[in-house]
Amino acid sequence: MAMISRNRKPRRSRGSLLAAATPVTDLKKQLPNPSLSGAEGWQDTAWQMFDCVTELRAVYQWRASAVSRARLVASEIDPETGKPTGNTENTAVNDIVRSIAGGPTGQAQLLGRLDTFIGVPGECYIAVITRHPSEDIEREEWHVLSREEITKDTLDQVTLTLPDGAKHVFIEGTDVLFRVWRPHPRNSQLADSPVRAALPVLHEIVRTTAAIEGAAKSRLLGNGILAIPSELEMPDDIASAPTAERDPDAPELPERAPLPVQPVNPASFMDMLRTIAATAIEDPTSAAANIPLCVSGPGEFLDKLRHIRIDTEIPEIALKTREEAIRRLALGLEVSPERLLGMSTGNHWTAWAIQEDDIKIHIIPTLELIADALTTSLLRPMLDREGIDPDQYLVWYDTTALTQDPDRKSEAINAHDRGAITSEALRKHLGFTDADGYDLTTLAGWQQVARDRAAQSIHQLPALAPLIAANLPDLQPVPSEDTTPAEITEVVEEAPPEPDDALTAAANRLFDPYAAVTAAVNLCVARGLDLAAKRRRTHQNKHMIAGLSAEHANVELGPVPETDVNRLIDGWDTGVTASFASDLGVLPQHFRDIVTRIATRALTNAETPIRPSHQELLQVLR
Repeated sequence: MAMISRNRKPRRSRGSLLAAATPVTDLKKQLPNPSLSGAEGWQDTAWQMFDCVTELRAVYQWRASAVSRARLVASEIDPETGKPTGNTENTAVNDIVRSIAGGPTGQAQLLGRLDTFIGVPGECYIAVITRHPSEDIEREEWHVLSREEITKDTLDQVTLTLPDGAKHVFIEGTDVLFRVWRPHPRNSQLADSPVRAALPVLHEIVRTTAAIEGAAKSRLLGNGILAIPSELEMPDDIASAPTAERDPDAPELPERAPLPVQPVNPASFMDMLRTIAATAIEDPTSAAANIPLCVSGPGEFLDKLRHIRIDTEIPEIALKTREEAIRRLALGLEVSPERLLGMSTGNHWTAWAIQEDDIKIHIIPTLELIADALTTSLLRPMLDREGIDPDQYLVWYDTTALTQDPDRKSEAINAHDRGAITSEALRKHLGFTDADGYDLTTLAGWQQVARDRAAQSIHQLPALAPLIAANLPDLQPVPSEDTTPAEITEVVEEAPPEPDDALTAAANRLFDPYAAVTAAVNLCVARGLDLAAKRRRTHQNKHMIAGLSAEHANVELGPVPETDVNRLIDGWDTGVTASFASDLGVLPQHFRDIVTRIATRALTNAETPIRPSHQELLQVLR
């Protein structure tokens, strides 16, 4: 493991974690008799299997990666339930837990290595030591060590073998060393692990793999033996075989007869085979690659020329045995079997369920074991020294990084629709800045909101028109103050100024009660249709309505029975309170009736919602 350390100046004003945890360093207890731990042969075998069985290593590499993503946190204990609360406001406790292994990166390495030790040999030792790289630097280092890396001589002097090869003599009162193990059900002093019970299966995998590998290596002996009867005759070199030719001094004479082919020995024949094979490999289009080699001899000896194979075929029984052994191994380890065997027969829902089961059933128990060891051996002694009640706090874990989807955009949108988070928070989750939002401190900002809403749904335009059309005059700047004394003149009473017609008309349009009620009805109808669209959305139709507004999505999904409307739009009137009705000047029940009626008509007829009529508005207004 990489060294987990941090540098600090010596003699800090606040006691270091090492000194504070010294009450737990009783070597006689922390280093039990070798017969109880290190001398157990199965642990050595477990490490051998970890080194040579790919499937076993893959499982614990995945587990180590998963566990390392968890975070250690300080937690209070609920006095009523006795369960961890998951956090604490006590600064001292938070500082102690935060300093474990030097911080988040060191804790990730610590947790990953601890998981491998707990899963394979079933035990390990955490050593927190002090080293001095130089005179002015004191380094606190955390190491997860195996039993073989800790030796104790006859004088009870303990020596630790560190990852960098250095030997560190354990210093009581300064260093901390404690054992973390999974107790055996029969004898709690002994370590236990799933690999212990899986050793026979692992041996079976090793044996069958060796048989398969041996069969594959047998091909390295060559491509068999070619048996050649000595009675056969072969040309020494076909390309250079003598051919008939004329005598240049007597061209009228007949051609000379070719010389007879000379028989060759098998050694020469093998040389010729190698030459032809090399030529064919170098140039696949050559004659050597396409024309067969000719031999001659008595017919009864031709069938004696044969190729004898000396390699071993891969045994089918070995393949089946290994496959079954891997299946048994998958059932015995601390992961879902599909994690090792594959999930080709499942879907994304199955994969999600397997991921959740692995975390809840296999990862969290290991985290609880580690948290308990750190609480007992480190946190409580430190709290005792600080004068803090150790029974109120513990080291706990946070698996948010394991269980939470890093992309929370959809959750943020749903929370914003339900009023659970602000628009500012929604922009942060979506990656936008506040400059991308509306400026609701100005009339122009509100008008921009109204224009965008009207563009999204044209039916809201009549209700939003007064706000969009409002054109309030700009305020005139205050004239600069004149310090010259003004001449006192006779005060003449003047008639009151005529009101600004444009300002009055804009104000009347802006505060038109009919327009306000119409806008409120349209917004509530839109809210009800939005709820209906979300409740009607399924895995099968989500692609059909993707990108559509709520009212158009309901049109696309088709009509619904009138009996289902109340269930689909349930919750639209959460904000229709008595104060809302009073401020708007409407009768609450009449307001609910008109919204329900418009939403019902839109859903049952699969059409866009209509505007409330003037007569309906008169019934709603007080």
